[in-house]
Amino acid sequence: MAHLAPVRDKFIGKQAAQLFLDSVFRYHGLSETIVSDRDPRFTGAFWDTLFQLLTLISRVRDAMASAQDRQKEYSDKHARGNLSVFKQGELVLLDTKNQPINLVSSVGSNKLKHRLIPPIGSRCLGFVYH
Repeated sequence: MAHLAPVRDKFIGKQAAQLFLDSVFRYHGLSETIVSDRDPRFTGAFWDTLFQLLTLISRVRDAMASAQDRQKEYSDKHARGNLSVFKQGELVLLDTKNQPINLVSSVGSNKLKHRLIPPIGSRCLGFVYH
């Protein structure tokens, strides 16, 4: 697969590395083979800049992954205590999308259905733990 990009006559290796990163690496990653004409003005600066940019990208990726892991650990540790326990007879606001039709009163619109659910108890088809 070949990627062609319009460039100016005077084009240095740093610009080529940035162009490669933006137009090829972004969509396909780093390929196994890269064909170039080995122009000495281009080769050294291109590879140096490309590997600096790739190192920067990998560091940012690693930092983001570790931050996400810390957020997940914090959420897992602190969210477990927020589970609500409801007692028999309490009025609870439930989502009616997945409830059986006979449990939810038939109203013309869905706007008021959440107000017409009976109290939680033994009538609720086993959704309540006793």
